[in-house]
Amino acid sequence: MLIDRGGNDSYQGDHRVGALGRAGHQGIAWLIDLEGHDRYIRGPDTYGAPEYNVGMGESSPNDNNYKECRCFSLSVLVDSGGTSDFYSQPGRGDGIAKAAGTSNSKDPAMSTLHGLFIDTKARITLWP
Repeated sequence: MLIDRGGNDSYQGDHRVGALGRAGHQGIAWLIDLEGHDRYIRGPDTYGAPEYNVGMGESSPNDNNYKECRCFSLSVLVDSGGTSDFYSQPGRGDGIAKAAGTSNSKDPAMSTLHGLFIDTKARITLWP
């Protein structure tokens, strides 16, 4: 969990690390940015498997341990405060709120569930 209270930040990540509000393998990841003109940059797919090149509130596949627990990850990215931000991932942007991830009915372990992306003008106060 990463909570940033303010500032103009730049977040960068790729498929090898749990970054940009991205969890995998039955994990939980939260990235909450409360204020500022922020940049969210997802690196290129150097792994050769596009299903792993996710982030910004979307989980990577859950192939490790899926057979044992039959559960998925939870990935959340929230950006609040109403300032303009930059997102390198298609489908992400100012004022967008969406559930993210896809179900793979042929191989559920490769599903990219569950995720939530929110960029809102509203100010969120977590503590004084």
